[in-house]
Amino acid sequence: MKRLFMMVLATLVPHAAIAADASPELVATVRKLDAVVFDAGYNNCDIRELATVVADDLEFYHDQGGPLFGAEAFLDSMRNGICRLDYRARRELVDMQVYPLFRNGELYGAVENGTHRFHAKYPGKAEYPTGIAKFSMLWLIRDGKWKMARVLSFDHVGLD
Repeated sequence: MKRLFMMVLATLVPHAAIAADASPELVATVRKLDAVVFDAGYNNCDIRELATVVADDLEFYHDQGGPLFGAEAFLDSMRNGICRLDYRARRELVDMQVYPLFRNGELYGAVENGTHRFHAKYPGKAEYPTGIAKFSMLWLIRDGKWKMARVLSFDHVGLD
C-alpha cells in the first residue's frame, strides 16, 4: 500500500522528494567514503587519499572551529591542524544513517548522518576518548565520482 501511495505521489508531483531506504550497496559505498575521510585523512593524515573525495567547492561548518570553504582550505586545515598535533588523534564511527538522493529516478548523491567519538594517544600513554559529536555529510556524484560537498559537524561534547 505504501509503495502504491508513493507511486501515485510521484505521478502527481513529479519533483517531490520521496523517501527511500538506502540500498546495501549505497550504504557500503558511503562507508568506504567515510573511511577515506576519517581513516585515511583524519586518523592517518593521508592528505593525498583524502583529497580524492573532497569537492573543490566544499563547505564545511564546524560548531567550534567555524566554517571552511573550498577543498584547499579544508586540506590545509588538516595538514596544519590535526596532522601537526603532539599526539595521535583518532576518530571512531559510532553510528551512521544513509539517505539516497534522486533526480528523475537517478541517484545523484547521498546524505550521511551519524555520531562519532574522538580519541587521543600521547606517546607512552594509553589512548583515551576525548569527545563525541554529530555530523551530516552531503555526498554528490560529480563526473562519475563521489565527492564530499557539504559537512556539518556539531554538538561536540568533551569527555576528558
